[in-house]
Amino acid sequence: MSEDTTLVLKTPTTLERPQFLKELSSNITAMNQLIADCSILTSNVSEYEKSLMYGHLLVKIKEQISGKALEIIKELMNTGLGFKTDHNPDAEDARYRKPVYNDEIIKNCITQAIMHGLRIHGDEFNILGGNFYATKAGLERIVNRNPNLERRIKDKVKGFKKSQETEIWAVNYEYDFKLKNQDEVKDEITVYVKGKQGNFEIPLDAILGKARRKLLKTIYNQMTHGFFSLEDADDIDYGNETKETIKESKVSQLIPKN
Repeated sequence: MSEDTTLVLKTPTTLERPQFLKELSSNITAMNQLIADCSILTSNVSEYEKSLMYGHLLVKIKEQISGKALEIIKELMNTGLGFKTDHNPDAEDARYRKPVYNDEIIKNCITQAIMHGLRIHGDEFNILGGNFYATKAGLERIVNRNPNLERRIKDKVKGFKKSQETEIWAVNYEYDFKLKNQDEVKDEITVYVKGKQGNFEIPLDAILGKARRKLLKTIYNQMTHGFFSLEDADDIDYGNETKETIKESKVSQLIPKN
């Protein structure tokens, strides 16, 4: 009779926490509770209550981003696994080859990211010009994984057109979604994206990516009753003229011909 030499690997039911996490247990517990408290910001409490909670949470969350926790978080800065900034001493592009941001700016931006439900890892936010900036990846996740989402978001590009005078692209979307115990949202929006960065012409797929981020920001704003009110540096309101032109056109007619 041959002996069975099959190796059986046993998977532990509970993974042992690394020592550094054990040392930060009180910090983690406090932060988890503060993150849970952030949900009140998207509720229908009075604007005054919301303002008080906003101020309270800003202070309390920021207090937790210190010491060893901040030291570890900073290891994620300017990495593909973490979050990007426009101050990176090791950047290939000389424009961004600058000393890293000071701790106060980093803590402010991380605090805002946490309050919006964004992760510190996974390229869900950037620090640009010293300010917090939610990325398309981050907005995509928190919008589509909203726990109150009753029916998934449907969106469609109706048309896009580039102004030959301003080099600005106008992209028209229609979308709809429904949150639990709320009326269905069915709307249309035109967003505007710069077609050039300096002398560099931005490719169409990148234009549409930037436009989608603006759409997601608008949807998140509606989902959270206006809590997410940040604006992009290149957000421009060009009125309804371009929008009406796009609404009456087909996408195939709007793609520029060489």
